[in-house]
Amino acid sequence: MCFSPEVSFAAAGVLGALGAVCVGQASQLREKPLAAIPLLFAAQQALEGVIWLSPLHSGHVSNACVIGYLGFAKVLWPTYAPLAVLLVEPSAVRRRIMAACVAVGVMVSTYLAWGLATFPQWAELRRGHIVYATQQPIPLWVGMVYLAFVSLAFLAASEPLVVTFGAILFGGAVIIRLLTPFAFPSIWCFFAAMASSILALHFVRARRRRLAPAGL
Repeated sequence: MCFSPEVSFAAAGVLGALGAVCVGQASQLREKPLAAIPLLFAAQQALEGVIWLSPLHSGHVSNACVIGYLGFAKVLWPTYAPLAVLLVEPSAVRRRIMAACVAVGVMVSTYLAWGLATFPQWAELRRGHIVYATQQPIPLWVGMVYLAFVSLAFLAASEPLVVTFGAILFGGAVIIRLLTPFAFPSIWCFFAAMASSILALHFVRARRRRLAPAGL
């Protein structure tokens, strides 16, 4: 993130607590992947906190931390995010849209995972931001497809709060791309992480709806 290690670690703590709420409120196994999104973001933000504490000012940082962070950003999220929302979607028509998003996500994850394993990856401090860089040639359309299909999976959902999460993801991505494109992975992942707090409200409301008929 573009602030400090304290902000990254504080975000990790908040998201960890919210993730625990989500997982605790999820009553079915198929809901657990969606409920775990804040927990996974917490782990990613903790990694970036460690990266902040590495010798950024002197050049490159610990490769293991960078690979771990980019593993979330480049490999996990393009496939995991649409799959998690697909698993909880009741509408067959909407599931078909999400299945297409998962298929595209798998292709994006595979391409970026190949680059992660093949090309050097590093992070550096630039204008107060952590900037992740690679020698892998990544066409602009790959990033656009990534963002479009991850967001679309949430936007196609039946649940309003899940749709809201998707709208925030997409809108935030556009704004960040316009304002600070050079630090996009760091800032957008932090933005998406904090937006995932909406999922806690979604699961709390879903549990209340399930308990209402029983008068609990």
